Amino acid sequence: MRIFNSLSILMYTYPIYKYQSYRASLILLNGIIYHALLPANMTMCAIDVTVNFFISCYTAYYSPKLFIKGLFCIMLFLINDYLFYTHRIGSNMSQFLHILTIHIPFLLMLIIHHKEELKIIQEALH
Repeated sequence: MRIFNSLSILMYTYPIYKYQSYRASLILLNGIIYHALLPANMTMCAIDVTVNFFISCYTAYYSPKLFIKGLFCIMLFLINDYLFYTHRIGSNMSQFLHILTIHIPFLLMLIIHHKEELKIIQEALH
């Protein structure tokens, strides 16, 4: 179990509650299964990365201003993985970097996109 990542993924309950976000629900479900239950399972890792990739593509498509920010975070993710798998950093450091460079930024980008959607819907209703 990756305890820090497992706890930090719970932040995605906010957009589920606030915006009834299906994307946040998928991220939370995948995160719990991968980080908490099956952290060494490479198939689950591939599923987690693939689902999150498609969610990121969807978000970037509908909110292009987030594309560069998301791309930067993905670069940081790849650097973190490289450092971890080449034994340059330990598990705890890798988890904290993952939280700071993936969980928090993508949560904020998801919230920004939901706020933009909500604003568009409210403007259309008025």
